[in-house]
Amino acid sequence: MRIDPKTTTAAPSSPILVSSSSSKAFSIASDEVKKKLKISAKFGVCVANNFCDCLVVPYQPVVYACLAELGFKCMKNALSNSAP
Repeated sequence: MRIDPKTTTAAPSSPILVSSSSSKAFSIASDEVKKKLKISAKFGVCVANNFCDCLVVPYQPVVYACLAELGFKCMKNALSNSAP
């Protein structure tokens, strides 16, 4: 089962997405925190969608290499997609 990051959202009442305060100084989550959470979510979705592909490899050292490459690829994609 694949996870679609476009349909995976937090609840509208989440303090991360919606701040009840009208003042920017009293914002619950700053823009930097929101950006880091979005990057983390993109990375997690990428790993979740591709993790099983590495487990079908029969030779254990190749599994480790596959997981390392998966982490590198997913982090690169998450960071490049988050650029303003």
